Amino acid sequence: MDSLLRDVKFSIRSLLKHPGFAAVAVLTLALGIAANTTIFSTEDALILHPFSFPNQQRLLVLWEQNLAVGNMRGLVAPGNFTDWREQNQTCEQVVGIGHESFNLADGAHAERFPGYGVTQGFFDALGVKAERGRTFLPEESESGHEQVVVLKHSFWQQHLGGDPNIVGKPITLNRKVFTVVGVMPAQFKLPASAEAWTPVAQDSGEMHLRAARYFETVARLKPNVTPAQAEAEMRTIAARLASQYSESDSNW
Repeated sequence: MDSLLRDVKFSIRSLLKHPGFAAVAVLTLALGIAANTTIFSTEDALILHPFSFPNQQRLLVLWEQNLAVGNMRGLVAPGNFTDWREQNQTCEQVVGIGHESFNLADGAHAERFPGYGVTQGFFDALGVKAERGRTFLPEESESGHEQVVVLKHSFWQQHLGGDPNIVGKPITLNRKVFTVVGVMPAQFKLPASAEAWTPVAQDSGEMHLRAARYFETVARLKPNVTPAQAEAEMRTIAARLASQYSESDSNW
């Protein structure tokens, strides 16, 4: 203890003699501790305590792959996603998630936040229900339908005051009026950065694009189907698309 006390006193005297260095050292430690706290909190949420979904063992993430350019896990072209969904026989549901940004207008102020457009059946495929209100109806994924939005629990609390009557109310996103149809449970965070979800029109021209790849894709296997069986079928479909759409899908 005597040795420890001498070291502490010496350290304090040294820091007082060099206040600029001391300030930099303290700031560096503070930033390092904060960064590590964030990293370990994320790992705890995503790895040690992952999201709990019904039939979680049947959920898969689907990627596009192009070994010619070293892309092992690429995002998916909407047109390819559409064909995957229509042609596969091993999955009950295949759903796409596309990143969007929203501006929330609140009187004279506007705030930008991340959101996601999701294809029909997104919440159903994951087996999750809204805590308040509901998730999307099939017809809300059709062009021309009234624009609706489902909110993340923390977004509802922080930006809308946790309004208990929020379901059915309009909010303005990107200068368009959306009706809030639901608020998700606090533990639902998929994708992690999402603050709100809106439907992607499944009959729009976007769903046939093949040159741009930006969909994250999740599938739910049919009962008694293995991931290996699903992958074999998906490779067969991908080879067919590469032949049919060689300009955009060659080597994918």
